[in-house]
Amino acid sequence: MSVPDRFTLAHQMLTTALRSALPARPLLTRLKLACGVDSVTPHSRGASLAFKPSLITARKMSAAAAAPGQPSGPSSFETITVTEAAARLADGTPLLDVRTPSEFAGGRPPGAVNADVQSDAFLAAANAAFPEKDAPILVSCLRGGRSAAAAAQLVSDGYTVVINVAGGWAAWTEAGLPEEK
Repeated sequence: MSVPDRFTLAHQMLTTALRSALPARPLLTRLKLACGVDSVTPHSRGASLAFKPSLITARKMSAAAAAPGQPSGPSSFETITVTEAAARLADGTPLLDVRTPSEFAGGRPPGAVNADVQSDAFLAAANAAFPEKDAPILVSCLRGGRSAAAAAQLVSDGYTVVINVAGGWAAWTEAGLPEEK
């Protein structure tokens, strides 16, 4: 994954976490390590949240953008609330739950399909379950961090309509939405 894509992933994961009311500072540290960026600083710009890489990261991003064979644009996906996700699920949009099998067995949104994002076989499982890459797909986990990472991987793999569910299973159960076990 190129540095610009890693920064985009960090941005999307942190935005999802902040919308889920998760503690930001520990998450920033984990994101910097996981995504290979030197600094991610949240700052307010109007009503939206923006992120600014350090000078070192900006230099790395420029170098990566100039390198041959690198993807030309960042991965992107939409992030929605659990209420919006439940409505789309009811309308027939499938949901990929990227939690571990034991987490999935404890409860899930109705009709969800499991593929553990931490597994080496994640993309193969997702491709087998959802072979149509132009169809919309909801992606959820426990709180929103793993689903943001999985959504970025799916977009990088060619999926065109990937929708991350902010807050994940925790927000789903807190909202009292339908579940199955």
